[in-house]
Amino acid sequence: MHFKSIPKRKYVLLIGDLSIILFSTLVGFLFRIGKPINFPNVHTGATLIITFVYPIIFYIGDLYNIEQKFKSLKSVSKIILSTSIGAIVISSIFYALPNYRYGRGIFLIQTGILILLICLWRFLFNAYFKATVKPRHVLLTSKDWASEILYSVLRRNPEYKVVGILNGDTPLTGNPYPTSLPVFQLQEVEEVKKKSEIDGIVIDTMEEKSEHYWKALLKYKMSGIDIIDASSLYQELTGKIPVHSVNDEWFVHSPGYALLISSFAQRVKRLFDVGISFLALIIIWPLIGLIALAIRIDSPGPVFYRQKRVGKGEREFELIKFRTMIDNAEKGRGAVWAQKNDSRVTQVGKVLRLSRLDELPQLINVLKEEMSFIGPRPERPEFVKGLEEKIPYYSLRHSVKPGITGWAQVNYRYGASVEDAIEKLQYDLFYIQNMSLLLEIRILLKTIQVVLFGKGSR
Repeated sequence: MHFKSIPKRKYVLLIGDLSIILFSTLVGFLFRIGKPINFPNVHTGATLIITFVYPIIFYIGDLYNIEQKFKSLKSVSKIILSTSIGAIVISSIFYALPNYRYGRGIFLIQTGILILLICLWRFLFNAYFKATVKPRHVLLTSKDWASEILYSVLRRNPEYKVVGILNGDTPLTGNPYPTSLPVFQLQEVEEVKKKSEIDGIVIDTMEEKSEHYWKALLKYKMSGIDIIDASSLYQELTGKIPVHSVNDEWFVHSPGYALLISSFAQRVKRLFDVGISFLALIIIWPLIGLIALAIRIDSPGPVFYRQKRVGKGEREFELIKFRTMIDNAEKGRGAVWAQKNDSRVTQVGKVLRLSRLDELPQLINVLKEEMSFIGPRPERPEFVKGLEEKIPYYSLRHSVKPGITGWAQVNYRYGASVEDAIEKLQYDLFYIQNMSLLLEIRILLKTIQVVLFGKGSR
């Protein structure tokens, strides 16, 4: 995944957290021992553990969501809870690795100071960036798809400000923008730039434009105005590819797709899949037994449910899940998407769906190489044919193995309509193009967040 798709403010927040973690540890030593100590060298292992674990727990606890205000009691509670959970995890690691730990007194002092400083840092961070963020002033061209879709994204983003509309080769008709936005002609841009700040012009590079139009844009680019591709900007801000606003040429020229063109990337991903699946099965096998017992007690029928799904290359396979609905739930009605408050879902099934624990048996599908741990969710054959007819580029999601979790699953709610399928496809295509170790780790951590807080399930 491109680093530019992660707001720079998140890196500032992370660097501040790391500094506070180390500083609070130093203060813990000073309070407990009464003198400075070179703890990073003396306690290298313990220092690495705390600086690695806390940011992961903070991420799972949603503390790197920069849209939060970090001033409410709820935000403070999140910080206290996340730091406390981090301390428990670190204590467990210290217990398992006695040669890599601090004393209990030092650790308790460090935890208390850390909570106070993280709260203060979040408050100052929010106040500073709210006061100092300088948005990029951009023009949007009048006919591009961005006029309806990207504008709504930009006006919610403090890093951008739409200052006007640029008329293209044809007159503006049916203005989708607020009437308060001024409209400029192509030849007026240079004069407008002299009077007010314009940092960029957002255009749809896939749309046909006259030679005169491109020459004018080149001239403005040479004068210091950035010419921004609307589709790329939309990707950067949303983590989605706008399927209705790109074409074959755009996909051909787009960078990335390491998972498709690199055999090394495929081997690394397979190693990741096998390692995570084996480790997960070893850890959760008692939980699997308890879930199986609960299903048998709750309702008659089998514990596991097998269902045909479409995988890589549009090959069908049998997906394994814990049964969450009554036995023969589709008898007489055929294949339908699960709806909110679906009457077919059992009491235990509701809990399993909310926590996503019904997906655990799919680890077997991963080991059988039918699925990957991370990838687009596999859809049923009954739905795939219709979705491919209605949604452009839907078949591209079958260029990789489907996953137990994925970029769409951690960013979007449960899908139960064609509109939902379009949204999820846009996330899936983004994942396929930008697959990297960083993105895989982000999805894995966000999956833990989804499981803990039960987001987006039915």
